[in-house]
Amino acid sequence: MPAIVRIGLSALATLVVLYFSPQLLPHLLVLLPESVAAALPIGPFILNLLLSSLLAGVCLALLASNHRLATAGLVALGLLGIYAFGFYSNLCSVEETQRIHAEMEAMPMYNLGRPADAEPVAIDPIASLSYACILPEDRSDNLFTMTWDFLVRLAAVIAGTLLVPRRRSRTEPLAH
Repeated sequence: MPAIVRIGLSALATLVVLYFSPQLLPHLLVLLPESVAAALPIGPFILNLLLSSLLAGVCLALLASNHRLATAGLVALGLLGIYAFGFYSNLCSVEETQRIHAEMEAMPMYNLGRPADAEPVAIDPIASLSYACILPEDRSDNLFTMTWDFLVRLAAVIAGTLLVPRRRSRTEPLAH
């Protein structure tokens, strides 16, 4: 198999592990004893992020033993692409932003307090004040968080890669 194909497939497999292992690892982290979980200096989210990235780094080292640097570069680019796609696909549209801002401005009018002897006031049901997109004023906070996650995951992938020793081919001594 050509080296470029092996590097590409190794990077793809590593990205798959990197993407799906954070969804699978929490089910295993629940099995940690309570005393061990309390003694850890980091929270469960960062622990999940680090362990899944270390696992991806070990996967990278095992699949691309001779081309680790090139594969790690492709994994970094792929991870950056995943984060960029996630960020841009979650941005609020103009209509969503206007709706959310209108609901936030109308919040003081939703006071449901009434005197004890008065009849309840009939009001229209509140649609929702929750939203699943990134508002323009929250973009910098979201970018900072995603950049931090990206750097932590990249460092853990590199650390996981360095945990696996390189396999060197043995050279046969020349017969005299």
